[in-house]
Amino acid sequence: MSTPQRSSRAPWMLLAGLVAAFFLVPPAVADDGPKDQKCPWGRVNDGSGRLIRCITKNEAAWLLLKKTYSSDKSKRGARKKPAAAPSSSARPPAAPNPGAAPSTSAAPSTSGSAVPLPPDAPTPEYTISLSVGPLKVDEGDLPKALSKLRIPTKRYVECIEKNGGMYRDKGELHVRFLVRQRGRAEGPSIVKRRSINEAAGKCIADVVDRRHVGRPSTEMVGATLIIEFSRTKK
Repeated sequence: MSTPQRSSRAPWMLLAGLVAAFFLVPPAVADDGPKDQKCPWGRVNDGSGRLIRCITKNEAAWLLLKKTYSSDKSKRGARKKPAAAPSSSARPPAAPNPGAAPSTSAAPSTSGSAVPLPPDAPTPEYTISLSVGPLKVDEGDLPKALSKLRIPTKRYVECIEKNGGMYRDKGELHVRFLVRQRGRAEGPSIVKRRSINEAAGKCIADVVDRRHVGRPSTEMVGATLIIEFSRTKK
């Protein structure tokens, strides 16, 4: 009695297995059918052509679904977005009006144009002349000193002109210094100043400083140079 019952159930079990296989395997995989006799659903190689293993039917279906999903996604991303409308704030520059007066707010260009020079310094109203000497030596003699100290006469005049000029028509300056065997004027100082300011007197003393005036007749002497100034209108 048991044998006929088992034989009657077999067709229904075979039909259920076929239906499950139809739903588990995607149509593309089922329709294509196996093409490789050894690996019907594909292979996994090592990159050099050597077989590692065969893939299963479920793996082949999953790979097909993944490929289809990636293709659809790339197509959706490739759709062009509508172009944005141009902003109303970006306007083309206005055309120049030939009849309009030029704007004075623009900075003037310095390329190719001469830069205005400052006005010339006012010329002195007076001509300054001076007399270098006499030279008073405390002890001994400095035979070449006076001729040496008269050489920079032009620099003495420049010291006065660049430092306020003269207060009166006549003036004088006494410069005292020391001379040793080296034959140079050392440590000049102003002992008397008249009709010129202190800056002009210091400038003249700096001209005298370290100037070669010749060796003295003794080991060391002190001397005073007297310079007299005068001015006349031009």
